[in-house]
Amino acid sequence: MRRTMTDDLGKLVLRVSLGVLILLHGLFKLQNGIDGIIGMLASHGLPALLAYGVYI
Repeated sequence: MRRTMTDDLGKLVLRVSLGVLILLHGLFKLQNGIDGIIGMLASHGLPALLAYGVYI
C-alpha cells in the first residue's frame, strides 16, 4: 500500500487537534482545582481522599 501526502496530512491534523484538546483539558483542571471532583465524590458517598487519585 502506498502512502500519500493526504494520509500524512490527515494524521497530522488529528494528532494536533488531540494534543490541543488534551492541553486545554489539563489547563482547565489546573485553573479550577480539585474542589469540583471532591464534591462529586462526596455526593456519591466516597471519601474525599480519592479525589486526588482522580485528579491525577
